[in-house]
Amino acid sequence: MNIVFVVIVFAPKNDPECLQTGKYIKYLLPLVNNLDAVTSADPTLFMPVDPHAEDFHDNIRQKIEVRVPENKYFTWVCNNLQIGRYQKPDPKHRFIDSFKKVLSELHEIPDLVYSRSMPLSSTLLAEKLVDELRAPWVLHLSDPWVPSFLYHREDVLSFHQVVERRCFAKARYITLTTEDLVAHYRDFYPEFQDKFCYFPNCYDPDDDL
Repeated sequence: MNIVFVVIVFAPKNDPECLQTGKYIKYLLPLVNNLDAVTSADPTLFMPVDPHAEDFHDNIRQKIEVRVPENKYFTWVCNNLQIGRYQKPDPKHRFIDSFKKVLSELHEIPDLVYSRSMPLSSTLLAEKLVDELRAPWVLHLSDPWVPSFLYHREDVLSFHQVVERRCFAKARYITLTTEDLVAHYRDFYPEFQDKFCYFPNCYDPDDDL
C-alpha cells in the first residue's frame, strides 16, 4: 500500500501535533510499501524547527514541502479581530493552493490519502487531492471542527458548516481523539455514523527506553 500523508505540522517542527504525527507514522511505516508526506516548508509561522527532529521521519519515501507565506503581526490581527476571509478555513489557507504542485511531484497515485488537522488547511488540501486522485480518504481531526470556540461570525460559521459536511461526505473514515467527540459527531451526522472512529493521541512505549 502507498499512502500520501497530508499534514502542515510535520518534522522537524517543534509542535505537539508533529509529535503525534511522528508516532502514527513510526508504527505505520512497517505496514505499508511507501509513505509520502505533504507538509509546509520550514520555517512555518509559530512552528519553530527542532534540530533534534531532523531524522524523525527519515524512512518516508518523499517529503513534498509547500511554502505558506505568513506575517505574524497580520495573522495576529486577523485572528483577534475575527477577520472572516482569514478564517476560511484558517490563516494557513495558502497551503491549499499548492495542490497542483503536489500532484506534479507525487511519484504515483496513492492507495490512500490520510490527512491530519488542525490547521484545517491540511484537510482542504487533502480534499482537492482526493478529488483529483479518486483515492479513499482517512480524515483525522485533532480538535473538533464546527463545535469550536473559534467561529463567532455567522459567515465564518456557515462556511465551516458547509465544508465540514462536504469533507465528511467524501471521507471513507473520520478519526477523532476522544470517545465523547465520536459520540457527538455520530449524533450530529447520523448519516455518517459508521465513518467516525476513535483514534486517541498516543503514547509511545519506546519513550521509556
